[in-house]
Amino acid sequence: MKFKYVIKEINKNKVFTLIMIIQFIIMFFALYSLFQVKILTKNESEKINRCFKDDIVFSIRHSTVIDKNLCVKSNKQKNNLKKSFKNLLESNVHTYTYSPQYCLLMPTNNSWQQFAEWNTLNEYDGKTYYTAKHAIINKNAIERFKLKLKEGRFFTDKEYELIYNQKSIPIILGYNYLKYYKIGDKIDCGYDEKFYEVIGILEKGQYIPTDLRIMNRYKNLDTSILTNTYIYESINSMYHGIMCSNFIFYNKNLSKSQIMYYNNKLKQDFKNKLGINIKIEPQQRYVNQELQAVKNQEDSIQFACITIIAFLSITTILSKLSCINKRKKEFGVHILSGGTLKNIAFMIYFETFITIIISFLIFINIVSYRYGSINLLNIANILLISVIVSIILTIIPIIKILKFNIVDLIKGEE
Repeated sequence: MKFKYVIKEINKNKVFTLIMIIQFIIMFFALYSLFQVKILTKNESEKINRCFKDDIVFSIRHSTVIDKNLCVKSNKQKNNLKKSFKNLLESNVHTYTYSPQYCLLMPTNNSWQQFAEWNTLNEYDGKTYYTAKHAIINKNAIERFKLKLKEGRFFTDKEYELIYNQKSIPIILGYNYLKYYKIGDKIDCGYDEKFYEVIGILEKGQYIPTDLRIMNRYKNLDTSILTNTYIYESINSMYHGIMCSNFIFYNKNLSKSQIMYYNNKLKQDFKNKLGINIKIEPQQRYVNQELQAVKNQEDSIQFACITIIAFLSITTILSKLSCINKRKKEFGVHILSGGTLKNIAFMIYFETFITIIISFLIFINIVSYRYGSINLLNIANILLISVIVSIILTIIPIIKILKFNIVDLIKGEE
C-alpha cells in the first residue's frame, strides 16, 4: 500500500485523529511522570540506605524552652557541659552526628542567589553580603554520610574540637563554589574581624540529612558551605546549635532494652550534671513514612498509566474495527488495483503508528517548553512503549483483515 493512502485516511478522519492524539499525549505524560517518580523513588531509597541503613536512628530534642535549659555561666557548668557532649560525641555504643544551620555571611558574586538562604542582602562597612546556605558538621557526620572531596581536605581533629571564638574559620565549599574560590583563599566574614579559609571543595552531588520531620529532609551541598563550631559567637549558642539537626545511630544488633538503657543514661547525664531536660525520639517511622509516601505516589501514577493505556486500547480497537467495516468497498478497490490483504493490514498499522508519532513529537515539544529540559532515557523508554502499544492496538484489526474473503471485499459484501 502506498503511503499516500495512509495520510489520506488520517486527514479524512480529522476529529477521530485529533481525539486519538490528545489521548496519546495524556498517556505519554502519565508515563513520563511515572518514570520521573521511579527515579525519585530510586534516589530516595539510595539516600536512606546510604544514611540510615542497618542502624536504629534517634534524635535529641529539647523538651522545654531552650533558653532556660542551657545557659552556661560558671566554669563548673562549662566543664560539665563539655564532658557531657564529649561523652555524646565519642561514645563507642552509638554514633552522634549533627548538622545545624547558622547565619553565615558571604561576599556577593555574580550568581549569589543560588548560594543564598534568603534572597536579601546585608551591608557592612560599605560591603555587600548574602546569607549563605550552610551547615555546621562534625566528624561523625562526614564519616557516617560518606561525604567526598574534589579538592583539599576535611577538618583536622584539632579543628573538630568544640571551639567557638577562633578568628580564622576553616570552611569546606560545595561543588558550585569551584567557579569562584580555590583552596587557600581567605574570605571576609563581614563581622568581628573574622575570616574564612577555604580548606576543601566537595564533589558534585553530595548531600546530608537534616531533620526528618520536615519536607526538605536532605540538604544538597552543591551550593552550601560546611563549617565546624568556630562560627558561633558564644559557648551558649554553640551548644544550642549542636543540639539541632542531630542523629544518634545504634547498631541493629542491640536489643530494645539495651538501647533504652543507653538513652536513659544520656538523659540522666544531661539532667544531673546540667539540669537540662532532653527527649530522645525514634526516627525510624519518619524514614519508613518517607519511603512509603514515594512508593504510594509511584503506585498511584502506575495505576493511572495502566487505566489510560487500557481505555485507549479499547477505544482504539473498537474504532478501528468499526472503521474497517465501513471501508470494505475501499479495500476491494485496492485489491482490484493489485493490492493484497497484507498491504491493507500494513496500512491500518501505519495509520495508528503515524498518529502515535505525531502525538509523541507534540509531547516532546510540550515537555521541553514546560520543564526546559527532558530526560532522554525516559523519552527513549516512552518511544519504545509507543511502538509496542501501536502493535497491540492493531493486532485485532489486522487479524480481522487477514480473515476477510477477497471475493466478498471485491463485491463490497461482508
